Amino acid sequence: MSLPHLAIRDVMTPSAITVGGGDNLHDAQEVMSRNGIRHLPVLEDGDLVGVLSDRDIAVALSFKGNNPKNTTAAEVCARDIYVTHPGSALAEVSAEMADRRYGSAVVTDDGNVVGIFTTTDACRALGQLLTPGSDLLEHR
Repeated sequence: MSLPHLAIRDVMTPSAITVGGGDNLHDAQEVMSRNGIRHLPVLEDGDLVGVLSDRDIAVALSFKGNNPKNTTAAEVCARDIYVTHPGSALAEVSAEMADRRYGSAVVTDDGNVVGIFTTTDACRALGQLLTPGSDLLEHR
């Protein structure tokens, strides 16, 4: 497969871990820490409503009086999010994320969250593509 044909499914983090809108920030932080991640898609009644990042949590908790056990993911998450499909072109998604300054794109299929593509995933893919003998293109 050539570079122009790489799809997000080839480089995304599959099976994105999600949180509910009513989940508190303390629990969300624990999920992030336990899984070594920085972005959590937020679902309400099964629908994607936003993305909660470690930065969102840090900003929210920097305000005096905000308690991580009394503040919910829905209250803090970014609602202006980038949603894409597994078959979307890596080049297109990366360019859109850069233009709009997004740290992640939620990957959905038939309305279900199937993965997440973050700037870390983009850097990892770039590193593999720039490495002589990389098998990223051959095995996808």
